[in-house]
Amino acid sequence: MLERAWFAHGIGVPATIVVRAQPGPYFALDALGAIIVHLLGAAVGLRVIAAITVAAIPIGFALLLNAVGGEARRWAVVGVPFGFGFFTQAGFLSYVVGVGVAFAFLAAWWPRRRSPTMLGVILLVVGIALCYLTHLASALIVLVVIWVDAIVSRDRRIWVVLGLTASVGAMYLWTTIGAPPLPPGKPAPLTFGTLGGKPRISLRRFMCTRRCRPSR
Repeated sequence: MLERAWFAHGIGVPATIVVRAQPGPYFALDALGAIIVHLLGAAVGLRVIAAITVAAIPIGFALLLNAVGGEARRWAVVGVPFGFGFFTQAGFLSYVVGVGVAFAFLAAWWPRRRSPTMLGVILLVVGIALCYLTHLASALIVLVVIWVDAIVSRDRRIWVVLGLTASVGAMYLWTTIGAPPLPPGKPAPLTFGTLGGKPRISLRRFMCTRRCRPSR
């Protein structure tokens, strides 16, 4: 739909749908997907996006462990099963890719955390902005790790952590307060699931031994 809105002048997009390039969490993968579909077509583009999703966590995890060095590199293979985990199967593509991007960011941050340079800090700011645009959880994962590292190590270079935190805050303000509001729409009805609904849905994909019936 984004490909049609951006590259086909909206042909095929329902009139009830408003497409606006408003940066925010999920925007990066959506934009990348639209470009891939435009260049490769829907059939091939879907497979490329699926390959990026499956490979994001293993590659990001491998980059992080390679940056840490030592015996940790051998554990990079542990990231492979997570590429085929529940969130990938459930279609949470931005979240899965965001975790991989967070690992890749931490791989770039690790060798620079004790000896930051101005250019390195600028690149880290760009990197954490990319984390935010991929998924909000990606940026939050990074902030938790770097704050825990700064507190535990009692690093005096806390200004780097503060700068990266401020960058996430600035991105949030830019994509919420600074962005033009969307036209008002009819609010969706509020629904509540049962207490055991979430565990049942989470386990259904793994517990089915034959074709499952769709839930109503």
